[in-house]
Amino acid sequence: MSIQLSFVMPTFNSANYISKTLDSLIASIGEYEAVCEVICVDDGSDDQTVAIIEEYRKKYPLLRVFKESHGGVSAARNVALANVRGKYLTFVDSDDLYAKNFVDYFMHFEQEFDLLFTDVQGVASKKIYSNISEQDKLEIFKNTLKIGEYQIHPGVAGKFFRTAFIKENNLQYNQKLPVAEDILFNFSALTQAQNVILDPGDFYKVTGTHSLMYYRDNNLTGQVEFVAKIRGVLNNYADSRNKTMVEYMVILKAMTVYIDRYFGPLWSKGTYSLSQAASLLKKTIISNDYHKAFCSKQLDGALGKRYIIFRKLLHLRQYKLCLIYNRLMDKLRGFNRFKEDEE
Repeated sequence: MSIQLSFVMPTFNSANYISKTLDSLIASIGEYEAVCEVICVDDGSDDQTVAIIEEYRKKYPLLRVFKESHGGVSAARNVALANVRGKYLTFVDSDDLYAKNFVDYFMHFEQEFDLLFTDVQGVASKKIYSNISEQDKLEIFKNTLKIGEYQIHPGVAGKFFRTAFIKENNLQYNQKLPVAEDILFNFSALTQAQNVILDPGDFYKVTGTHSLMYYRDNNLTGQVEFVAKIRGVLNNYADSRNKTMVEYMVILKAMTVYIDRYFGPLWSKGTYSLSQAASLLKKTIISNDYHKAFCSKQLDGALGKRYIIFRKLLHLRQYKLCLIYNRLMDKLRGFNRFKEDEE
């Protein structure tokens, strides 16, 4: 019998929680082991992650293991994409949990799709789009950015893709992005999709922090790349209020990374003086034409209180004050932006 559903799971030093995650995923698959596969791509772990997975593989032949050198989560997912066998695929993380027997629910879907969103909050039943319009696509993407009528998790959680659709459109993860690579992948796929389903059914429970709050030396270049790539995807859409809202929200999200996970930490560490950090922040904003995103409060409802202050200060071009405020808030909350990454 052919494989119907592939689960793609990158792992890196996941020994402390990988057993709990695999138990949860296998319970979700239930009686459908014969038509499912779990592709674990290890990203160069130096703990017992691979040994634990190998023990599970002895009991559960649906597990496949690929061992790679450390290249990041996007590289690991791309390895899986080159080896996936299922008619459909979904991406999962190695520290999350899944609804029991979800696959039974999935296998009874009657509709074919290119892209399925599960765990959609705010819709009472399935919303099925055949030959979906570009405005409906933008509306869906808005909801992943928390600026729509319902909520969709922005990352990998709860997304299912038709494998042939992914391969036909040569969709891969951008390995230059340390964060938001999944948002770009999802939006690129949504832009190419024709048949899309939104489903309120529970599948995915995000439990890990995924180390997103910490400094990385490629956070700046990665987020510049992220905004540029999203703008490139948006070029496929006609001008509209929704298109502008999506672009501005993406810039605002990138702004948070620039400040609290790049320039702020480098000033705190002493790599830059306050003046140097503020000057480089200003240069980044001006050279990439970001300032227009800071001029309106229409998206403040989707931002945390700290980031609303960021937006207001950047609108006033108060770059130093923005960094000072960020440092004060980090100290008050006890944030250490240089903790060792766990991904």
